[in-house]
Amino acid sequence: MMCILLFLLIGFFLLNSKGLFDKSEKNGALAVLNEKYAKGEITDEEYEKRKKLLGL
Repeated sequence: MMCILLFLLIGFFLLNSKGLFDKSEKNGALAVLNEKYAKGEITDEEYEKRKKLLGL
């Protein structure tokens, strides 16, 4: 039983350290950013700056 718990904890930390749980948040932020850019609400420079801040 302890081995299973330990295995799950290690798996969780490995997945989290690779950023797999943050992927949906970044995709949502990128979708909003793309929408603002498409509507002309932000400039090319602002788009690239924000995209870089997202790590994309």
